[in-house]
Amino acid sequence: MAGNYGLSLDEQKVQMALWAIFAAPLFMSTDLRILSDDSRKILQNTEVININQDKLGVQGKLVLSYPHSTHGAPNRKHSLKVLQNPNNVYVRPLSDGSIAAAFLNLYDFGYPTNITSDLPTLGITATNKVFVRDVLEQQDLGVFTNSITVLVNLSGVRLLKLTPV
Repeated sequence: MAGNYGLSLDEQKVQMALWAIFAAPLFMSTDLRILSDDSRKILQNTEVININQDKLGVQGKLVLSYPHSTHGAPNRKHSLKVLQNPNNVYVRPLSDGSIAAAFLNLYDFGYPTNITSDLPTLGITATNKVFVRDVLEQQDLGVFTNSITVLVNLSGVRLLKLTPV
């Protein structure tokens, strides 16, 4: 659980991103009085909470799952047999016409990974351009055309809000 000992900040972000995408109830099993500032920021991120509580109420779904082809750990080939599809993308439609998308890297060794998806796979079909906001980092990433590529940390996630333009 976010805030508990043993989870990295990236793993805490994964937990919150998936909670938001799946429109699930959030249960905390940590002592809220002693949360680190970083954990508190993750848990109190209103943009993530708004995705979870979106009035459309549609649960997110897996739209893309594929093996990593450029992973930087050539001596760990045996691990690829265990983790066949370490890159996943989940999407959730939102009531304002935007899409929440979680780009998830399940690898726990090597280097951060670029994950790419074309816009139709993400549910954007009426246009070939989207304005992208990184919800967890609360940063605008700009306008993307035809596809989105983001660098995702090991055992990490990028939770994006995609607004057609």
